[in-house]
Amino acid sequence: MTPELVIHRYLHIAGQHPLDRAALLCLVTTDADLLAGWLILLGCEPRVAALQQALERLSDSQLQHLALAQASKTERSARISFPRWRDTLMAAALVEQLAVESALAHPEDLRLLTLLALSGTVLPGLPAVQNLIDLRGTRADLYEDAQLSYRLFAVADALEQQGEEGARRHAAVLLAMETDRFADILGDAQSQVRGLLSQIGLREDIVETGSPIWIHQQVSALGRLFEQGEQLLDAHLLASASLFDRTPLLLVLKDRHLTLLGEGPAFAISIDSQASALARVARRGVPEAVQKTADQAVVDRQLHQWFASDQVALYPVMFDGHALAVLAFGVDEENDDEYAMGLYALELASWLKREEDGHLTDNRLEDFRTLERKRLREIVHEANNPLSIVQNYLHILELRLQHEPSATQQIDLISNEIARTADIIAKARDVPELAADEPDDELLMSAIAVNDVVRNVVTLHTGMADNKVVELKLDLTGDEPIVQTDEQRLKQVLTNLLKNAIEPCAPGDQIVASTTSGVVRQGRRVLEVSIRDNGPGLRDEVMANLFDPKESSTGGSGLGLHIVYRLVVELQAEIDVRSHPSHGTTFSLFLPVSP
Repeated sequence: MTPELVIHRYLHIAGQHPLDRAALLCLVTTDADLLAGWLILLGCEPRVAALQQALERLSDSQLQHLALAQASKTERSARISFPRWRDTLMAAALVEQLAVESALAHPEDLRLLTLLALSGTVLPGLPAVQNLIDLRGTRADLYEDAQLSYRLFAVADALEQQGEEGARRHAAVLLAMETDRFADILGDAQSQVRGLLSQIGLREDIVETGSPIWIHQQVSALGRLFEQGEQLLDAHLLASASLFDRTPLLLVLKDRHLTLLGEGPAFAISIDSQASALARVARRGVPEAVQKTADQAVVDRQLHQWFASDQVALYPVMFDGHALAVLAFGVDEENDDEYAMGLYALELASWLKREEDGHLTDNRLEDFRTLERKRLREIVHEANNPLSIVQNYLHILELRLQHEPSATQQIDLISNEIARTADIIAKARDVPELAADEPDDELLMSAIAVNDVVRNVVTLHTGMADNKVVELKLDLTGDEPIVQTDEQRLKQVLTNLLKNAIEPCAPGDQIVASTTSGVVRQGRRVLEVSIRDNGPGLRDEVMANLFDPKESSTGGSGLGLHIVYRLVVELQAEIDVRSHPSHGTTFSLFLPVSP
C-alpha cells in the first residue's frame, strides 16, 4: 500500500551518506508496509522507542542494505495514491493527538497501531492490530463501555471513512468532546502530519499529476538515449523535452562551481556562495522552490528571466550523497509535475556518474525499475482475466433481461466501459522483457477443497464459453479432496489454463475440467487437476518453449503460461502437458497431498 512517491523518497534517504537515521525512522513510522516489514525483520513490538533502539544496533551499511531489501519487498504490494496514503497517516496522527488530550501513556505507539490497522496490515503474534481491524466500520453506539483506546480508534476510522464531520460526531458521542475542541485537536494532527512529511522531504499538498508507474516507465525508457552513446547534453535535451513542456537548465558541478551545460545564462556559481539558491541546493542536497523577489541573488533572477516565470523549482542531482549538478525547472500550470522532476533528477544522477567514471556503481534504482517492469507486465496480463469474467457475466445477465430494454441498455453501457478499460490496460503491454523472475509474495497455505475451486473457476468462464459455443464439463472425483495450498495462486493457475483452452476452440468443441485422487508421482501422493480440450492442439515449436514469455497468437501478452509455470513452482507442484493436432491439449496440475 505504499505510493511510488514514498518508495522513491525511502530509497533516496537510505542511499545517502552519511545516513540520516532520524529521517529513515520517521519515514518507516509513516508507512504501514515499511513499518510491518521492519518490525518483523527486527522482531520488535510496534513501539517507536523499541524500533529506534533496534535500528541503532545496526551499522549504516547494514541499514542501507536492509532498507533496499525492504523496498523491494514493499514494491510487490498494492499501490495507492499519495493523497489516500496521507489521509491514512492523518487519521493515525489524530489518534495520537486524542491520546495526548486523554493523557494516555505513549500516544505515539497508539499511532503506529492505528496506522497498521487502518491499512489492514496484520502482524503475526500481535492480536492488538487484528482486534482493531475487526472493529472497523462498527457503529458508534456499540462502543459504549469499550476501552478508551478503542474509542479513539473509532474516531480515526470515522475520519478515514466518513470525513471530518463523521469523526466529529464520533468524538462527541464517544469522548463527549465539543466541536471547537475537536477542531483544535484535528488542527494539531494536521500540523503533525506536515511536520512528519517535511522531515522525510515531502510536502502535504504534493499532487501526482500523472500515474507514477507510467512516469517511471517513461523516464526509464528515455534512459536508453544515454545507453546508445548520445552525448550527455544531446541526450538530456531530448529526454527532458519529451518529459516536460519546458526544457530544464542543467548546471553541472565542476571544481566547486556550477556551470551551465548548453545554451542559457552564463553561470559560474561557487558552491560556497551564500547568496544564490542554486549553490544552497547543491550544498544541502534538498529541492527548493524559489519565488521571484526583489532581494534575491542576481544569478537566481536570471533563472526567472530565462523561464519568464515567477517560480523556479531547483532539484539537486545527487549520487552517493554528493551533488553532481542542479536542475532548474520553470514552473507554471503546464509544467508543475514535482514527481517527474524529482524522478528525472534521480535518473540523471546515474547518467552523470557514468559520464565521470564510465560505469554505474549504484544499482538501487535500476533494481527498483526492474521490479516495477515485472510487476506492470503481470498486472496488465492478470487484470484482463477478471475483466473477461465480468464481461461474460454481463452477457449472461443481458440474455436473462432481454425483454427489459432499459436494463439491457444499461448493461451495454457497462459492457462498453469495461471494453474501454481493457483497451487502456492493453496499451501498457509494451514493457521490456526480464532476464529472470523475482520471488513473489509469501504463500498463504490453507486447507482447500479443490473440487469447489474448480467448480467456481468453471462457472466464472461459462459466459466466455457460451459466446464461442464451447461446451464446459466437469469430471470431479467423488471423495471431495482437501489439499494444503495457496487458494489464490491455484485460482490464478486454473483461470489462465481455462482461458487459454477456450480461446482457440471452435464452435462445438468441448473442454473438461477434472480432478483425480490417489495419484502417485515420483514417489509422492498428489491430486491431479486437469484441463482437457479437443481443440486444435499445440504446434511443436510452441511446445518446445511452452512456458517462456512470448507473443501470443490470440493477440494477448503471451505471459499466461509463463505466469502459470512460476505459480506452479511456488506451490511446490508440477505441471505436464500433452497435445496432439487431432486430440486437443491436456494440462495436468499435480498438487502435493500432505500425508
